[in-house]
Amino acid sequence: MPSLIERRMAGREQWIEGDGFELRIRRPTRFQMAVWKARSDANDALATPDPAYGMLQNLEVLRECVIDWRKVTELTLQVPGGDGAVLPFDAALLLDYMAEQITLMVATINAIYAAVQSDEERKAAATKN
Repeated sequence: MPSLIERRMAGREQWIEGDGFELRIRRPTRFQMAVWKARSDANDALATPDPAYGMLQNLEVLRECVIDWRKVTELTLQVPGGDGAVLPFDAALLLDYMAEQITLMVATINAIYAAVQSDEERKAAATKN
């Protein structure tokens, strides 16, 4: 039987599809989002902000929020000489692939933030009732 924390985390999870991939994402916590915002604000406050910071932050969001995949093979990930065997989830491998597949990266980031927005709307509606 799943522990309480596993059940809470599962409540923030959903499967998304895009660019031939099925990915399971976990909506970030408010704390995670606050940390990311603080880091972004700190970068923006520098005399010479790092222009690559936004992309690095996106990779961090993906690393923390994409937690599984379905039916991904070496062929799906365009591994030279790869075969069609289904692979176990590998976050580092997925991020390496996404670093060259900007469309998939952006779609996944957008889905994560859409999950955040949907949760905010749900909480606001519950507060009104």
